[in-house]
Amino acid sequence: MSDLAQPPLIQVVPKNRLDDAVTAIRDGLESGVPVLTRRITALVDEHVRGFLRDEIAPNWDRLGAVDRSQIAPVLVHRLAAWLKENAVEALGAALGSSEDRVMGHASTARMYLMPPVTKHVTAADVLRDPQDGWWLVLTPACDLYEDLPIGGNRTAKAEYVRLAKAVPLSEAPLIARWIEAGSPVKGSRERNAALEMFRDNNARYRILPKYLDIPDLLVDFEIVRSVPLAEVRSWTRVATLDSPFAEAMLTSHGHTVARIGTPVVDYENIKQSLGLDGKGKAADQNSVPNPRTTKDAKKS
Repeated sequence: MSDLAQPPLIQVVPKNRLDDAVTAIRDGLESGVPVLTRRITALVDEHVRGFLRDEIAPNWDRLGAVDRSQIAPVLVHRLAAWLKENAVEALGAALGSSEDRVMGHASTARMYLMPPVTKHVTAADVLRDPQDGWWLVLTPACDLYEDLPIGGNRTAKAEYVRLAKAVPLSEAPLIARWIEAGSPVKGSRERNAALEMFRDNNARYRILPKYLDIPDLLVDFEIVRSVPLAEVRSWTRVATLDSPFAEAMLTSHGHTVARIGTPVVDYENIKQSLGLDGKGKAADQNSVPNPRTTKDAKKS
């Protein structure tokens, strides 16, 4: 029975060990999870009641005529969308500042589904290989979808999984060069290069912030490899990026590999004709006349 224990929330205590039972109960309560669970349940119940009262009931004449089985998906999708956008803030207000240790970093938590929701490898999974290396799945989700062995017979289309390398940010070469340069406060080439990694439009790098078991990671779209799906299935799935972060990450990779270089075009003549070069007004034939004022009209 001891193999069923998952302390502090699930513990196995012999019947004749009352003191151990008291200790186990105290440990479970002090974890904060029971309080959090009750608050979440109350929050969900309150929102479901409000949705039924304010949305379903006033529109029942229309909804009652459709297949009743369609009402459940409406309720579930609406509830999921509301929880994703509002539940953390509402829960934080209900718990109060004393429970900050339970709430954690809400903005970062919003980025990850941890542990992953799906039972199979999917797009934007954050993985750890047997050597403890970090990777991000780039293969589209539709190519990786597969039924569980006991639930169906659909198999994944992809034989290989496309992966981007992710390294702890502290180990990134650009950060190492900045540190080696003495970590100057500003103005140095090394510091500016390191800051480039944080730009949203950077073509090569993306940052995954620290959360729980995930350290601050740097995803490098130039270090990409394909690994057999059969092998990747044995790797540790730490988390999946939530929407819209998953879509943004995959789109960024797509833009990176699909970029087309173009020759530099000189626009100086156009700037000069519009007076945008800072060297004076545009030529008379290209300039836009100022509107006449009442005072100017009287003078004429």
